[in-house]
Amino acid sequence: MREALSSIVDHAYDRWDINRIQATTDLDNHASIGLLRSLGFIEEGIMRQWGYWKDAFHDVSSFFLDQG
Repeated sequence: MREALSSIVDHAYDRWDINRIQATTDLDNHASIGLLRSLGFIEEGIMRQWGYWKDAFHDVSSFFLDQG
């Protein structure tokens, strides 16, 4: 997954006119959080009851990566 996400990020900044990439993940998904952090994503905060799955609302962590 690291290689795929790294390639996507590189492609996005090289080919598209974007300023930042945002990602969200479940608060308990430590593998995804670790992957995002290892690629330089910065945690912005927690979005309360933002996700809805398994018949319930869930909090998620929001991350971003900017070109700078």
